[in-house]
Amino acid sequence: MTPRAETLQPELLLSEQASPDMRFAARQMAQVNRELAQHNRKVLRTTSRWLDLYEYVKMLEEDHLLASEPISGHQHFLLGTVAILRGLGVLLLAKLQNDDAEQLRALGCTYRDLSACVDELADLERALKSDLSEAMIAEMNQKLFPGGHPS
Repeated sequence: MTPRAETLQPELLLSEQASPDMRFAARQMAQVNRELAQHNRKVLRTTSRWLDLYEYVKMLEEDHLLASEPISGHQHFLLGTVAILRGLGVLLLAKLQNDDAEQLRALGCTYRDLSACVDELADLERALKSDLSEAMIAEMNQKLFPGGHPS
């Protein structure tokens, strides 16, 4: 069963000790999620927001890699964030195939650029998953996809 876009809730990945960075990323993902679910929104604005969030998540990844001690729950949150952002990117790419991709020029990117970002997130997701135990991944999937994981 594939979850509908408007049912994803990235804030479920947050623990009580979540940093302001994590809370910001969860709020922004929820906003991109809502915009993708509303067909009357401008694709350009949604794409711009998605790209901003992509850059922000890359910053969180760098902070995670440079941390001298792992922050409790941070890797769990980062993996969930990357998975959701990648999924939203796939939805965005599907929308852009149907719309005029020329709009992307205003953002200084192309369809291939966005596709490469989504591919990079898939690679990051695989790398983060390799560091997590099966039990942690199962717990995360249960929180994100209460009706069952779509894979």
